[in-house]
Amino acid sequence: IAGSAFDQVPQATAYVGIGYTFGWMSKLVFGQHFDGILKCIKPKLFIMGTKDEFTSVSQLQTNVATMENVHVEIIPGVGHFELETVRYANVTSEIIAKYIFGLNEKNRNA
Repeated sequence: IAGSAFDQVPQATAYVGIGYTFGWMSKLVFGQHFDGILKCIKPKLFIMGTKDEFTSVSQLQTNVATMENVHVEIIPGVGHFELETVRYANVTSEIIAKYIFGLNEKNRNA
């Protein structure tokens, strides 16, 4: 749902999706929300594990291939819910911080 609203909120300047569910089952339930994130030109970061139970790496890559201004980080051997635990908080926080720092640097140099 956040992906659907992202482009509608001018104050939101970048999007981070941790374990974003692009899988076929999620598409049945939340598919109407995919268009917003797929078509949005604002910067987007997706972080997922290779063992995500809802979306495969290939499903994520297929979806992001249609997007503009997108970056993907894949964490080997990690499942969907495992990625959201405190065990991986440092990993995801570091990825997000580097991404945001990179966006800020890009904007300063533009």
